[in-house]
Amino acid sequence: MYIFIIILLFISPFRVRANEIVATIQDKSIITSDELEQNILISVLLKDPKMINNKEILHHIKVQVLAELINEKICILHAQKNNLNLENIDISSEIEHITKSLGIKKNLYDYIGQYGIRKDYFDNKIKAQIVRGQILHSVMDKKQMNITIGEIELKLKELKQPATIENKQRIYQILVGQKMQLAESEILASLRKMYYVEIL
Repeated sequence: MYIFIIILLFISPFRVRANEIVATIQDKSIITSDELEQNILISVLLKDPKMINNKEILHHIKVQVLAELINEKICILHAQKNNLNLENIDISSEIEHITKSLGIKKNLYDYIGQYGIRKDYFDNKIKAQIVRGQILHSVMDKKQMNITIGEIELKLKELKQPATIENKQRIYQILVGQKMQLAESEILASLRKMYYVEIL
């Protein structure tokens, strides 16, 4: 099955009427300006709540957020081919984790509501991230993530750092992170080829 994505226009999330179509995925999924705007707000809120009222920042990251949203939609469609039901995904532990990480005392939904973020969009975002993570990790588990001593020593030489235990451990974590990012990029690129993404 080929999924045809057409980006109809890139828009400022705060200067158009809600629910104008931004992208379509054949007849199975669409992305509206309302959904894009909500995802921009969510993205900034989860990374740095202090930036959520900075319209320059929100406008700057819209292309990146749209790309992430497309990847999430593709992952969901791919998972649904394997009979995944989004309604059955439990997000309670994620909600608890986000509440703690943001350091808020009151109900999370009351908190995000202050910034114009709707509960349904927020829940869908969390579910999409869970699905994306499940797909990526299921493939990553089959890939070699081993880091050799030689790789660590080479990296230490490049950075001109002494081969202390602390430095070796730090370099190990850096190299693992790099391999995971590369693997994630390869997996998403493969999914995009499977479902055929075209951005105009």
